[in-house]
This record gives sequence, structure tokens and C-alpha cells, in this order.
Amino acid sequence: MGNTESPVSHFNGPVTFDDQDQGNLNQFYGVLQRTKADLSKNCGWYVGGDIDFMWGSDYFFTTAAGLDGRSQGNLPRWNTDPDQRYGFAMPQLYAETDYDDLRIKWGHFYTIIGYEVVPDIGNFFYTHSYTMQYGEPFTHTGVLASRNINDNWSWNAGIVAGWNDFTLQDGVNFLGGITYTDKDYGSLAFSIDTGDNSRINLAGEGGDANRTMYSIVWTRNLTSRWTYVAQHDLGVQQDAAILNGTGTGTATWLGLNQYLFYKINCCWTFGWRFEWFRDINGFAVTGLRPGNPDVGEFFAGNFYETSLGFNYKPNGNLTIRPELRYDWFESNNAGEGFQDPFNDNNSKNQCLLGIDAIYQW
Repeated sequence: MGNTESPVSHFNGPVTFDDQDQGNLNQFYGVLQRTKADLSKNCGWYVGGDIDFMWGSDYFFTTAAGLDGRSQGNLPRWNTDPDQRYGFAMPQLYAETDYDDLRIKWGHFYTIIGYEVVPDIGNFFYTHSYTMQYGEPFTHTGVLASRNINDNWSWNAGIVAGWNDFTLQDGVNFLGGITYTDKDYGSLAFSIDTGDNSRINLAGEGGDANRTMYSIVWTRNLTSRWTYVAQHDLGVQQDAAILNGTGTGTATWLGLNQYLFYKINCCWTFGWRFEWFRDINGFAVTGLRPGNPDVGEFFAGNFYETSLGFNYKPNGNLTIRPELRYDWFESNNAGEGFQDPFNDNNSKNQCLLGIDAIYQW
């Protein structure tokens, strides 16, 4: 990952997972799983489960407080190096009990919210959107049921702990959603999470108040080669600590992401992403990994980013993803002494050029 601003700290501002302008081993990812992909063929009871285990630089963003993260603040705690650049995480650990076409997860699992996901194999782009990193939970702990109503409609519903929390220290949340799918045209999904979460956006700290957010993801197959995806998120935190701790109030953030993909041939696919993420009160976007100059800073305003990239898949095991990304920021507090998010708090924009390779076996 290269950064045209060449920050002295080597951090790419609030951009994650590829948060540094140098080489990384992002994910060494293992899955042990027993499940049924097609529950319509299930008859009676079926018991399974899933354990995901990851080592790499991306571990830092996937921990859950009380499991692989500390209960207070969710800083990683499993065998990290002094700079917390590399370490271990366990983003999924759940049992699964199915009865006919009803599936129930019990334990720790990835969210159903949003479009982008943690495992690299589930994303087109090397970098991630602000909406995914700052506007949504990554994992939940609790119970989640899902079922297909018919060939087009399906639903999810469950009771879980707060965002990225392995315990119930911040409260109980409802997690649910409904999806319409047409195999020829695409899908439309709505999901919601509501319940008490940390007022300062750090699990187990700062007291709790209601946080409600929803996500809408629309996927449309335009032709046999063109696919369009639109995502809209909206989140509201009640009684939030906002604007660098200068006050409390209702914090709101929203995102609008658009993706366009073109399948060139059996090996090459082109992709484009444009994002607008608005952190109205300076509650969501900040620096995360220690050493990043953005740690402790918050940025009330509008984040924009656009990415162009290719996926090259010469076989079923290897994917190579070059990407060119440009970020810029418009502050709500111009001229008031607030920091800028890029180039060690000295710039409102940056350009990233990166490439990664994924090998599955």
C-alpha cells in the first residue's frame, strides 16, 4: 500500500484495514465449520458450528470485548507485538442448531448488516469503506435465527450483546432483517440493530445509551456482465460524547455507497466504488491502532472516497486485487482549530495505490 502524502507515521489516516503505507500480511485465516448450505434439503434436526481463527494485521479491527479484546475498551489482548501491528483474533465461535429450514446460531458470529465483510475473500476491493469500519458492528454475541419464507423472501431475528462485545456489559440489542432475492435481477436487504451501547463508542466504557442503526443494500444485475450495488446506512447514538469530548448530545452518522462491477472475461473483473460518509457530530471516525496520529481525534464532517480496481482470478485459488483510491474530507468546523484526518493531521485528502494477493487452499 502506497500513500502519495508519504506520512511520517506511515498511517493512512482513518482508513482501515490497510491502515499503513507499507507491506502487510493482512489475514492468515482458518475456518473449521460444519453446516448445511441448503436447508431446504434438511429433514429434522441438524447440529453444527463454526470456529474462525485469524492472524495478521487485520486482527486489530475484529476483536470483541471480553474475548480476544479487553473488556474495557476492546484493545486486543491475544499475543500481540509491542506495536500491536500483528496478533490473533477469533471473529466467530458459535454452535448451530437447525430444524428443517430454521437455522439458529448460538455464540459469537459476524453481523448481517451491510455489504462489505471482514474476510478478504468476500470483498472486491483491497481497502474498505468508512461505512463498514465506522458505521456498523463487525460481530455480535448471542442468538440469531434465520429462515426462508419462500424462494424470494428470508428473515433474520435475534437477541445479541452490544457492538463487538462478547459479554452483556453494555446491554442487550435486537438484531434483525429481511431480504428479497430474485436470482435473475438481484436482491434488496434491510437490517437493523437497536439497543444500549457505549456512549463514547468504546465497549465497556463511558456508560450506556440507546444506539439504533439500519442498513439497506440493493444489488441489481444490469446485464450478464454489469452489476450495480447501492448501500445506505443511518445510525443514531443517544446521549453521546461528541466533538472530541466537548459535550454530549445525539450523534448521527450516515453513509451512501455505490459499486459498479463489469465482468471482462472469466479471469478479469473491473470495479468502481464511490462513498459519502457523513459523521455529523464527530462521534464515529477516529484513529484506531496505537501510533496513528488520529487516535483521540474526531472529525465532524463529510468523508468521500472513490476507488478503481481489478480482480484477476487465473484459477479458483488465487485472486490479485490492484486498487487506486482517493479520499477527501470536508469539515463541519472549518477555521476552528480542529485537525485534518490525513497525512498526520496535516491534509484533507490523500491518494492510495495498493495491491494484494489472496490464496485459498
